[in-house]
Amino acid sequence: MKQVLALVVLLTVVANAGFSGRRMLKESMAVYSNWNLNERADPELDMRVNIFVKQQNVPQLTETLFAVSDPDSPKYGKHLSFDEVNALVAPSSEAVATIFEWLESHGITADQVSGTPNKDILRVTVKLAKLEEMLQAPYYVFTHGRTGYQAARATRYTLPVEVAPFVDFIGPTVRLPAMSTTKLEPDFPQAPLVTPASLTQLYGLGDARAKSPKSNVGLCGFLEQYVDQPDVDKFFSTFAAKESGRQMTIIGPNVPSRPGIEAMLDVEYGMAMGPGVAKSVFWYTPGRMPNSTDPDNEPYEEWLWNVAKDANPPTIFSISYGDNENTVQQSYGERVNVEFQKAGIRGITIMASSGDGGVGGSQPTSCTKFIPVFPADSPFITAIGGTSGTPERGAGLSGGGFSWWWNAVPYMQPFVDQYFKVATNLPPADRYNKSGAAFPDIAAQATGFSIVINNRTTSVSGTSCSSPTVAGIFALLNDIRYQANKAPLGFLNPLIYKNPGAFNDITTGNNPGCGTSGFTAAVGWDPVTGLGTPNFPKLVEVVKNLP
Repeated sequence: MKQVLALVVLLTVVANAGFSGRRMLKESMAVYSNWNLNERADPELDMRVNIFVKQQNVPQLTETLFAVSDPDSPKYGKHLSFDEVNALVAPSSEAVATIFEWLESHGITADQVSGTPNKDILRVTVKLAKLEEMLQAPYYVFTHGRTGYQAARATRYTLPVEVAPFVDFIGPTVRLPAMSTTKLEPDFPQAPLVTPASLTQLYGLGDARAKSPKSNVGLCGFLEQYVDQPDVDKFFSTFAAKESGRQMTIIGPNVPSRPGIEAMLDVEYGMAMGPGVAKSVFWYTPGRMPNSTDPDNEPYEEWLWNVAKDANPPTIFSISYGDNENTVQQSYGERVNVEFQKAGIRGITIMASSGDGGVGGSQPTSCTKFIPVFPADSPFITAIGGTSGTPERGAGLSGGGFSWWWNAVPYMQPFVDQYFKVATNLPPADRYNKSGAAFPDIAAQATGFSIVINNRTTSVSGTSCSSPTVAGIFALLNDIRYQANKAPLGFLNPLIYKNPGAFNDITTGNNPGCGTSGFTAAVGWDPVTGLGTPNFPKLVEVVKNLP
């Protein structure tokens, strides 16, 4: 019998057989209104399991990240090396030894375990029956109601009391994959179609073109969203002739005969809005379950693993996927935030779409309290909201608001305070957390984007349009740094909040949801469009004057 799960997260000690007989309930599944629970999963499934080991020196990591990202700091741009970051946050030897002892108690030897260089993420591939024994957790098949996508997950899991304090979380366990919400037209038939040429004119790119061989941009792909180079070629010949001949670099598996709307949107605009960028990477992370012949199972965790292991990843990533914050375990979110900081301190920019449900989450949802979107609400990435039309106004779909989990960051607080002084038609105060981390940070066009897929032209909408657009533009700004033999921009937020005048302030529009009109755009930062949309000439001047 199918049912929708709504389990409350607890933390308690329970008596059970295991490592020492006493176990701690580590995590339970949160609310998932779009997923149905079906039968028990096949015990013979191969499961690739990631153990996120508790790290050391996280406050120092955060402090250093802000120092190397603040243009007024003497440490600006002095990013840490791959090895330096790993050394900084390496888990204690006690943590690693305890986890290995636990694994060995279940017959998993050290040579069966792989890990990041500092062992802050460990992984092992086991049969599902073994994993259920280790976690005291039955796994079920979950089916996504809209897409039919399936995943094998537990509703809760426990760890021995000796092991639990050394583990942030284990996956895949209680978290289900985030689905893309990019929409085919005609959702906004009244809006003129957007093309690279119209965006170039709107944001003032002129004839800008990357020149450094170091220039790059990374577009993240998940959930069987593949790309097709001939479609990219046709897109360029139709909409961006100067880019004709540019090739993608593809990391991970790809099935070009099955291109996805999300993937084609990301690569076409990520590349087109970064003219001449030397290396455009489509970084696909597999992960579809249940499938007894393939252990890939949790693509987002797998991507974090890959970035943590890669000494030379792209220096800009665009992510067009997100979860409603209330469906993500806070322990998971906290650890992902650390992984974002590890990337930022190395000089890597991470951007994420702010969601397509206005204040109602990643997509329109029935709700009472406003639903932030993760990772867009993370203080350690740059969240990209959406606009529509010319002159631009906030798009109704643009996700934005305030986290229930993360606190506001100091450099953003004056902008939030000013918003509440000037904003009109504010929603009821009990619907949102005024003191939480605010998002989005900036915005770009999000409706009526022309794309080519399966050799035909169509149009799509969503903040999945905004994020790759901005990523391409900032790849050009990174190129300016590279040409001057300087470090990439890295974590952007301290820089952009010190230069709000480098963005086109959007003062109209709102993002309805949860039975309300949502927030209304206003002068300055607002929770619909952030600081506004890129003004490329002004951004160029900012970047040229950076140390």
